[in-house]
Amino acid sequence: MVPGFKLVHSKPGNRAWVDEKVAEETLKAFRIKGNPIYTQKLIIPPQTEKLLKSSSPSERRWKKLETLITHADGKPVVATDADLRPALDINSEKDFENVDAAEAATEFI
Repeated sequence: MVPGFKLVHSKPGNRAWVDEKVAEETLKAFRIKGNPIYTQKLIIPPQTEKLLKSSSPSERRWKKLETLITHADGKPVVATDADLRPALDINSEKDFENVDAAEAATEFI
């Protein structure tokens, strides 16, 4: 343990069915009109890459799709000094607004 720090639970994760088959059968039994219990969604990039690897002109197709893919930045995590990743440059003066200065500016309005 590190003095001044503790572990706490974060917010709960995404909800999911315990047993999808049982949930599906239960929803079907409700006889909801229009069959809205199913959705159709475009596959994600990793699934697409796997699909294209099984076809012959896959490299050319994948190059076309790569321009349509975005990759989110990783979230900051705590690591030891021995970690080879570069340290994040966090500067509170440039990354955050000075609240005292903002409040002082609004006092005269």
